[in-house]
Amino acid sequence: MKLIALIIISLVVFCAHSKELKVSSLNIRVYGQGGMYAGSLDDEFRDKWLKEFIETKLGDSDVIIFQEIINKEGLINNVVNNMSCVSYDRVSSTDEEKDNHIYVVVCFNKKYNFLKEQSEDNYAYEPMALNKYRPAVYGILSENNKKLAHIVGLHLKALPQGHQTRAKQMEILTTRLMEFDDGLPIIIGGDFNTYNTEEIQDYKMINSFLNPINLFSVNQENLITYKTPFYKGTFDHFWISQSVYTNATFSVNGPCNTTTSGPRFDDLYFYNQFISDHCPITLSVHL
Repeated sequence: MKLIALIIISLVVFCAHSKELKVSSLNIRVYGQGGMYAGSLDDEFRDKWLKEFIETKLGDSDVIIFQEIINKEGLINNVVNNMSCVSYDRVSSTDEEKDNHIYVVVCFNKKYNFLKEQSEDNYAYEPMALNKYRPAVYGILSENNKKLAHIVGLHLKALPQGHQTRAKQMEILTTRLMEFDDGLPIIIGGDFNTYNTEEIQDYKMINSFLNPINLFSVNQENLITYKTPFYKGTFDHFWISQSVYTNATFSVNGPCNTTTSGPRFDDLYFYNQFISDHCPITLSVHL
């Protein structure tokens, strides 16, 4: 009886002092141009459906990391206007390159603050862009002046032939993460564009950089995160600190892992047209 009482007391104390944090990630295919690379800003029609989907399926997320965003202002003002968001400004040699850049945007519940990392004057880690791709967007999530975790949102170089570029990006990011010495957990989420064939082992490559600094993948079941009628893949991930790994849960929303079709957002064809070709992933941890 004493042992049972001690267990109950321990659980009560743990629940009283722990905080559940939910972080989601969603690649919205070419948001701002209607999901088409050949489109223009006048072609985006998905705001109504994206807003409904995100509020319904991700409404309890504390943080949402978005990728493939061309129109940042449209996303912030029309889709997630109940959240605060940070990103970066693209510096480019031509207006065309600037207009076609696809951004990473990190949004969070307005009860939080998102602090810049030490020695940074913005939220972008530019070295990861390698002068032509996408920087990581990162910072420290805090609540009531209490720092909770480092949040890193990224979108690595796409396509199988981008493996060496992805490896260089991960090497650069790992070097930066090794400078964090405040003991806060690190949560890295986004579209890692992981391809796994006999020639390309992106998942193994990323582990080779992050495992030695105690960061581990939470999608152990290799759930599908990208799906169209013609192709499927596991591209979207979270790697998180060992300190929060043991109590972490991971899920994929949307039709990517279903074998039967349902109405609207549960139908792959409807989902691909009105939302994206990626499904949102969600991580839940206790801090």
